[in-house]
Amino acid sequence: MGTSRTFKYDREADTLHVNTRPPYPGQATGEVGDEVIARLHRARGEFENLGGLFFSTRRVRSDLFELPVTVALHPTAEQ
Repeated sequence: MGTSRTFKYDREADTLHVNTRPPYPGQATGEVGDEVIARLHRARGEFENLGGLFFSTRRVRSDLFELPVTVALHPTAEQ
């Protein structure tokens, strides 16, 4: 169906990572706004990874933090 995503919080870097695949050296990297870093596939220009910087401090600030991620949830066979 869709691409799976993993969410990982790096406490030392205070960054929330949203990945569709592990980062690799050939990805293009840039800030897409509000301290959100994106890693893109160079040829296709598609997002493969996003990182929300200073993640823990966003809870105490009054500004809204959004990551542009669409997720499809599916039940597992165990349910």
